[in-house]
Formats: sequence, C-alpha cells, structure tokens
Amino acid sequence: MKFSYVTDGGMTGPDRPTYAERYKNLITEAIAAEEAGFLAWGTSETHFLGPAALPKVTVSAPDSLMGAIATQTETLIMRYMVMPIPFYNPIQCAERIATMDVISEGRCELGTGRGNNLPAFQVFGVEPKDTRPRWAESLRIIAKALMNEGPISYDGEFWQIDEIEINPRPVQKPMPAVHSVATGLDSVQATARMGIGAITWDGYFGWDYLEKIIAAYRGAVPEAEPLTGQVNDNLSFFTTATACLERREDAIAAVEARAFDFCDLILDTYTPLAKTSTYEYYDELERVRSYSRDLEKLMDIGPSVVAGDPDDLLKVCKRLEAEGVDEVVFSIDSLSHEHHMETIRLLGKYVIPEMQRESGRETAAVS
Repeated sequence: MKFSYVTDGGMTGPDRPTYAERYKNLITEAIAAEEAGFLAWGTSETHFLGPAALPKVTVSAPDSLMGAIATQTETLIMRYMVMPIPFYNPIQCAERIATMDVISEGRCELGTGRGNNLPAFQVFGVEPKDTRPRWAESLRIIAKALMNEGPISYDGEFWQIDEIEINPRPVQKPMPAVHSVATGLDSVQATARMGIGAITWDGYFGWDYLEKIIAAYRGAVPEAEPLTGQVNDNLSFFTTATACLERREDAIAAVEARAFDFCDLILDTYTPLAKTSTYEYYDELERVRSYSRDLEKLMDIGPSVVAGDPDDLLKVCKRLEAEGVDEVVFSIDSLSHEHHMETIRLLGKYVIPEMQRESGRETAAVS
C-alpha cells in the first residue's frame, strides 16, 4: 500500500496562523513527509472558501507552493490534488503540468476534478451541468498536448484549437500520471473507462458505500480506452481529517474541530449542487447532517475521519487494503503545526513501514 499527503492549507481553531506562517509550515510539513516515506504531496486548489469558511482554506494557487517544495525535496511526487480543469483553457493546464514536471525533475502527477462550489462556477463562467463534459474534453486536450511532440489541433464542443505546441515539454514520457477525484458511482466508472486513477472517499456514507465505489471502479477498468496509452488503475482513498498521536484521546481531541468544520463545509458547499444536473447524488448528504456533530459516529461509520494512536490507524489502513484500495491519501490539516508534524512522524515510524512489511509478506506468500 502507498501513502500520500494532501492539504488544503486549512486553519482551524482560535490561534490561526497568518497566511505566511501557514505556507511556511506547509513547506516544512511536506519535507517531513518525504523523510517519513510518503509517496506524494499535494494541495487542493480551492477558491472563495477563505475567512468566512470553516475550515479556512488558503490555497488558491498551488503551483507556487509545489514549486517551492519540489526544489527542497528529491523523491516526493508533486501531485495536483486537484486541478479543477473545467475552469481553465486546457492548453494553460498542460503548460502548468509540464512546467512542474521540469521543476521537479519528473516528479509531477496530475490530479483532476470538475469543481464543486457554486461561487467558483459563477466567477469562472462555467455552468454546473457542463462540468462533466468540459472535464472530459479538457483532459483529452491536455493529454494530447503533453504526449505529442509537435503542434496539435482539436475541434470539440467547448474548445477549438489549431496547430498549437506547448512549451516546455514534460520530462516524463509519454506524460505524467493522471488521477481524478471521483466520488459518485457514475464518476468512478467514467474515470476507469478513461484508464486513469481514481481518488475517492466514502462521502461520510460509510464502508458500505465505499465498497460500491470500489466495485464500480474495478468493474469498469477492463473497459478502459486509456487516455495516455496505458492504464493507470490506481485507486486512492482520501481521508478528510487525520490525527495520529501517542495517545488515542489526544488525537481525537485534536481532530474534532477539523472533522466538524469539514462536515459543515461539505454540507454547506455540496448540498446546493444537488439541485443541479450531474450532481444529484450530493442530495444524499442531507442524511449526514444528523450525525455531523457525533465524532465517534463519523469515525465508526467509515474511514473518512481517522484519529488515534498508530495501532488505530493501522487497523483502518489494513481494512482499506483488504477492501481493494491501493493508496491512502491522508488529509493532515487544520490541527496545530506541532500535531501535523507528530502525525507525520508517527505514520512514518509505525504505520507506513508496517503496511509495507505486510505487503512484502503477502507478496512472498503468493510467490
């Protein structure tokens, strides 16, 4: 099993740092994650969810942070988690990805999404009903621009491109790996059929819903017509709140504000989208409201909120692996910087090596 780290630069609690302090800490935490054995680091690109939102999320321009981190690390993959490609011209997206691949010396990966908050759709001039076809068309153009050495053309529903060649060229051939956030059954199937990795979660609906998501993705992979010429069938699960401390009770206390605030953010941001076409499944989130302030329930129903000592986190990771998850993307965010660093340290000391030993034993047994 692989482990990666995602952050939205969240700042929760009474002693919120300044933007400058939080960004400096994000860089320090990413460097610590490489030392702890994490595969990839990434940040969501989030717009218009600043001081009025809980948690206060602060990263609207991830390229700057990723570039700073890439120059201070050697093995850590810089993965966009995620780039909302329907908001942009796909040629601009391809240029950003190629530039990051050069800066990181071939350590860039693209995580994509179609966007999920109404203010961003309004400001960027995108209709919610168009996000799925825009995402698919933009992704095809991005792949074509990154893989082809010469000029490309494209005549689509949303974009018409004539004889354009991007610069710089990516280091990785044919192109950096592609993943997409997919949380609905239709979305994970569409992702699998494009031959790209899925980053998913249980939506606070629980383990049963996650099993359906995994089955839908795995079932559609054999039908893949790979976008990049090769199938990436990596299935990642991302947590929304993570704390790993020496004492379980300390971890639970540390993660509570993040867990509740993220629940509020999801309910307040996603529920309005349930009224728009192609986001209908968000309507299911209303039932989450009944237990959005019950931390034990949130932790028990599914693996989105993960808090405890290293043994507690190992149990969750082992179950995710048994369910068919290839990678856990831990959201370690909106705690104190000290708790972030301790969580990274303990995951690197106990959880990551133990899960890798478990995988090694399984491989040996099979062979």
